Amino acid sequence: MIMHQELSETLACRLNLHRVLFRSLCCILFLLLAECASSTASSSTGTAGTSTPTATPTPNIPTLSTALLTYKGHSKAILGFAWSPDGKEIASGGGDGSVTLLNAPTGKRIANYGSQADFIQGLAWSPGGKEIASSSQDGTIQNWRPQI
Repeated sequence: MIMHQELSETLACRLNLHRVLFRSLCCILFLLLAECASSTASSSTGTAGTSTPTATPTPNIPTLSTALLTYKGHSKAILGFAWSPDGKEIASGGGDGSVTLLNAPTGKRIANYGSQADFIQGLAWSPGGKEIASSSQDGTIQNWRPQI
């Protein structure tokens, strides 16, 4: 009987320890997510409507690797992108349901296609580079033929 009581006390102690650890991990996760949300909210512009894409050269800071250009042009998050087979263009798909075609070396917007009802999940160029396929959360796949 005493052994059974000691065993149940040990199990109860372990269960309490697991609860404390679980609650601590949940608090840490909550704090990390809150920090990510606040840094994302403070860095976004939040303008309604269409935005004008810009390519901003990255300042020369001595590091192991630096970005060559920063591409902007979607009103919501960019969820996917694909380089053209020749490497001259980039197609990006966003949470705004649009596909934006950019000149890779300059960042200048070539075209914008925005008829899908929900966010873009995936993008792919045809092997010859003449068409772009985009898949959306609305259950559609659309083919685009950019006039480059």
